[in-house]
Amino acid sequence: MPPFGRRTASAGIITALMGVILTTPSWTEPMTVFVEPSQTVLRTIVTLESGARKTYALRLLGGTTLHYEVFVDGGLTDSVLVGLLDESNFRHLGQSEPYRLVPGTEQTVRRVGKYVFPVPRTDTYYLLIDNAAAWFSGRDVVVYAYVLYPQPTLWSRQFQRSTQHLYDSLKAWFAFADFKILYRHCGSENAFSNPDITICLELIEALRDEGLQGAYPFVLFHELGHSFLHVWGDARFADESVADEFAVMACILLDLQSNAREAARWFANRRVEINAGLPLWLVDRHALSPVRAQHILDQLDRPMDLMRRWQATLVSHLQTDYMRHLDQAPYDWVDHALLRAEMARRGADPSAPSRQPSKWRFKPPKTETENSAGDRSSDR
Repeated sequence: MPPFGRRTASAGIITALMGVILTTPSWTEPMTVFVEPSQTVLRTIVTLESGARKTYALRLLGGTTLHYEVFVDGGLTDSVLVGLLDESNFRHLGQSEPYRLVPGTEQTVRRVGKYVFPVPRTDTYYLLIDNAAAWFSGRDVVVYAYVLYPQPTLWSRQFQRSTQHLYDSLKAWFAFADFKILYRHCGSENAFSNPDITICLELIEALRDEGLQGAYPFVLFHELGHSFLHVWGDARFADESVADEFAVMACILLDLQSNAREAARWFANRRVEINAGLPLWLVDRHALSPVRAQHILDQLDRPMDLMRRWQATLVSHLQTDYMRHLDQAPYDWVDHALLRAEMARRGADPSAPSRQPSKWRFKPPKTETENSAGDRSSDR
């Protein structure tokens, strides 16, 4: 099954995903968070009967790069013709006159095709999906297209700043060696770490399509769990259940339990694993047991044991001021003896006033969606 339901999405640029907007960093300075400056312009599934064509209008800016992927199923050869038309040749096609595809874009897709088109000038181009050569059989075709911009966009800057705010907040809570967080298109609904974290924009789009944007913090905290344990030298860093526990623990600390529950619902309904590295068109071949979702719910319902166990793991990595804050907070799961023993080892006064740690405020993520001007399509 492709990365989204049987629908064509439309309209707009991503708004800020999360958090507080800080000062915009320059594009040239080092960043721990990178967001690909891109915009999805087409996501659709279409059935083309034999002899049928379909075109999609895409308003593209000169100097950008169009990436498009086509997945074909059906017929003896699982193939269609694809290519781009300019305005003049689109009119010729509509009038049943001879037409020519933009040079270098004509391709016969057999099952899977991925193409890149450097846009030479600002214009409306038409992506042609052509099954005219088929005599008998129809084709199911998935089309996914996005534009990559040469410089940061308003959306990518906002997204970068809010995620950087989260990263900086984590620095105030935990001591850890820096790693990067990257958001980009990567050809799968996925997220992974090594310890740098990659969150695929296709995954965020899938969450939006299913109305489960609230599951996003759990996904991010899951990957942060892998990364933290990795840089701390913990042998469990690759364990998925341990990363899930870290994510539940982080959601409890940030009062995001409802988001963890939403992630459990998503896992229970989905048949694709985070970290599985699956191509978009193969995700349905891998089953996800509901056991994982049930474990998350069990930990949320009985948090005392989870939080106590993770304090033992985290205590040596907690920033002293955050440790003091936890010791003075009215949480019934806090192991005060453990925290005070660690502060004594550091020579820190547990009774000194603690600063309120910076709070990361979550807003349900949206994704860049297709420009409504690119939603114009026609059957030929």
